[in-house]
Amino acid sequence: MVKTQKEGLLKPTIQITILSFAGIILSFISQLIIAYYFGANTERDAYFAAIVVPTYLTAILTGSIGFIFLPQVIELRNISRQNARKFINTILGSTTLCLLILIIFGIFFSKSILNFTAPGFDSKMVVYTVNLFRILLFTSLFSVLTNLISYLYQIKQKFIRPALAPLINIPIIILLVVILNSKIGIISLAIGTLIGSIISFLFVLPILFTKECRFSFHFDISNSHFISMLKVLLPLLVGGIVFRSAPVFERMIASGLTEGSISILGYSGQLLNVLITIATSGIIVSFFPSMSDAWSKDMTLFIQYFNKGIRSILILTIPIALSFILFGDTFIKTLLERGAFTAKDTFAVSKTFAFMTPAYIVLCLGGITSKVFYISKRTLDLTIIASLELLSYLLLSYFLSRRYGYLGIAMGTSIAYSIFMLIYYFYVTTFIIKEYNYTLILVDIVKITLIALFSFGFSFLIFNSIKNCTHIYIAVGISLLFAFTLYLLLLIKFKNIEIITLINKIKK
Repeated sequence: MVKTQKEGLLKPTIQITILSFAGIILSFISQLIIAYYFGANTERDAYFAAIVVPTYLTAILTGSIGFIFLPQVIELRNISRQNARKFINTILGSTTLCLLILIIFGIFFSKSILNFTAPGFDSKMVVYTVNLFRILLFTSLFSVLTNLISYLYQIKQKFIRPALAPLINIPIIILLVVILNSKIGIISLAIGTLIGSIISFLFVLPILFTKECRFSFHFDISNSHFISMLKVLLPLLVGGIVFRSAPVFERMIASGLTEGSISILGYSGQLLNVLITIATSGIIVSFFPSMSDAWSKDMTLFIQYFNKGIRSILILTIPIALSFILFGDTFIKTLLERGAFTAKDTFAVSKTFAFMTPAYIVLCLGGITSKVFYISKRTLDLTIIASLELLSYLLLSYFLSRRYGYLGIAMGTSIAYSIFMLIYYFYVTTFIIKEYNYTLILVDIVKITLIALFSFGFSFLIFNSIKNCTHIYIAVGISLLFAFTLYLLLLIKFKNIEIITLINKIKK
């Protein structure tokens, strides 16, 4: 039984990961075009400052309601599908109402909000940013609803449509920027982002009108299951307001630094989010429903999923992080350096992201460890730890930025998140899972890390020996090909179960 379930997760994991790579290609094109038109100037600073609150609002709701919503619906479906339908209607209806109220509030008080989130902006810059902010606020509504509806597909083990949804908006953004940029500037990017989010929402909407869901605009906030969820949700929402505010405070700190600092951190943050999607989307989306189901049925199976998720993420993230540490300047130059995006911007973004690579690895791991808190309904514990994490991040980022500028914020991000990833992991395994054997997973972690360091360290020696004999792109390509080939061969040699399973699946 265990073997069958594990194999069943491999196919959707591969499918979603492939779609994630397709999204990366589209993102590559979009970032190339956006960087060409806007570079890392004040106009781009305004956009990053304007989008931080809508993104913050989306992150709070998807990171709290979303992760409780899925296990709750699974539990109700096992008892009564009618109760599950009522619960879905109530959640979607109440979430829509709350978001509309928040959006109206944001529109009326947009100037005050931006004076708070970007205190380093002058009055002219604030007025310009307000126009972007009011457009982008509406994206939070459609993004949150798209996220919640996507869980309904995942519950039914249908992963393709929700994985395609975020890919749809990228071509729309590109099209509107190209067509409208000369007339309305960076507002074209805001309009494209909004229209793209609407179309993504419409793309996942059909499941609400299937026989199983039967969505209606009638919802009952006195529903006992809804009230029960609120008790678990409220501390998570409060905590989310705190610990998901990191980008908001980052913009606040960066608005007082040199011109372009917000853009440099913004480009690095976007790259971070894209790479997190590559590493985690397929794994977390396919594992989360199975982990939720195993929690109350088979703890041994749950721990197997947990460990497998950690190993799978490390196998992907460590080589990606090392690639950007060693060759990040070449990647950024290839991706962004043209038009308004200069060689100076390339150097700044690549160096900033190199300092963020530890944060990249631990944030990806957090995608697995945080799910244990949601599944076990220990949301108050998560809130307390995450609040301390935010405080550490803010203090480190602020003081380091005084000395190192925007690089200090990148350093603070990696240091704080790395320390607290260890806290999350040991808290989960000690106080929630309890009967957990550290030996096997720690051996696997050390093995994967050493293999990656050896493979990429050796490839960097090859790069240094050939870079003066050929074009830089060829040298980087040969070095990376060697690194990944050696990395995979050594993983097979040392019998990594995830790679061996993948190879056996391909052979079949």
